[in-house]
Amino acid sequence: MPPRLPILLLLLAACGGADAGTALSTPVIDTLPGGIVRVTNPGPTAWADTNGWRIVLEREIVPEEGSEGEVGNPSGLVADEDGTIYWLMRSPSVIKAYAPDGAWLRNIGREGDGPGEFRDGMFAIVGDKLVLQDPNNTRMTVFETSGRFLASMPSQCCYWTSNLPVFDDGTLGISGAPPTGQSDAGGALYLTRIDGTVTDTVVFPRVPDNPDGYWTLTLTSNGGKNVSRMMMGIPLRPNAVSRYRSDRTVLRGHSASYAFAITGLDGTDTVRVFTASAPTVPVTDAERDSIYEATISGMNEQWREGLRDATSVSDIPTAWPLWGGIAIDPTGHIWVSRPNPAGGIGLLDVFTAEGVLLGTILPPVAGLTGGYWTRDRIYLNGETEEGLPKIAVYRIERTGVE
Repeated sequence: MPPRLPILLLLLAACGGADAGTALSTPVIDTLPGGIVRVTNPGPTAWADTNGWRIVLEREIVPEEGSEGEVGNPSGLVADEDGTIYWLMRSPSVIKAYAPDGAWLRNIGREGDGPGEFRDGMFAIVGDKLVLQDPNNTRMTVFETSGRFLASMPSQCCYWTSNLPVFDDGTLGISGAPPTGQSDAGGALYLTRIDGTVTDTVVFPRVPDNPDGYWTLTLTSNGGKNVSRMMMGIPLRPNAVSRYRSDRTVLRGHSASYAFAITGLDGTDTVRVFTASAPTVPVTDAERDSIYEATISGMNEQWREGLRDATSVSDIPTAWPLWGGIAIDPTGHIWVSRPNPAGGIGLLDVFTAEGVLLGTILPPVAGLTGGYWTRDRIYLNGETEEGLPKIAVYRIERTGVE
């Protein structure tokens, strides 16, 4: 295996912040000591400007109020490659299935603690199975996509993530407390089959109590007997981001540098690094004020006053991070969002699974990296102008290079 080199050292080798030209380029691929492959992208290799692949709005699904498909308080969603959508609700908890055209098909499961019941959680699709991880009940529940309940089994407690990664061997990555006897660790990822068997455990180091780039606030009540602590990322502060890949590797980067590393699940054993150029985009004073006020007003009421007293607009950087979200589609392509120097909706850079920059596209809407990606479509939670829940379905049109 390659040596365990620090990721930070690799990221420091990233290219600088000048705009790449519009002419097509050839990546520079070499091998570092120890066998780590490095890909340096002077510019796009498949298309120039934003004239290559496209993402287009295909349809919007807005279940009718009062119908069997009506939704309330939606959470996560997943979809089959054929376009069937499974939308998780909470309060009450249920999974609603919709055909590709948006027609309601069935409800799956229900809220509770008995067989086929669950509380709020995260879920994933594995073949023709839906797997829901329910931290509140410390168990995992499995359904067929047809709606038939299969089984529930004990699982991990109390850790919440944005999704459940699914790996090529059919296992899922479920976050939980570190194993007994490893209290100095910060958590663990339990690789779990859909029958509940844990096949491997990856332990993560403890995160500092007050990491850089976060606002922290502590509230006391009842004469100091009750203590509540809140920690949230400071808007626009660069931060570390990681995404699981289906081959049990992880794509990692820090948004202060346009550079990425592909590592083992625990962050060691780096196998590949790749870099590209991205310009620095300033944030206006008006934008900083607006972002600050939106952040404060979006907090729970109990935190607003204390957060305003403990923080300041000056905490927010005067430049956008070089990049924001990451998505990896089932073909392995890596999509990285970054700010648009011309203003308006940001840009999406498209890399191959090996880290070669294909080109840049102008997406129709912001936030696509936070959606659910299949091979040719992206499913994004949202709301209509009237405030009704909707799913926007975007189609990926690939032209030329795959």
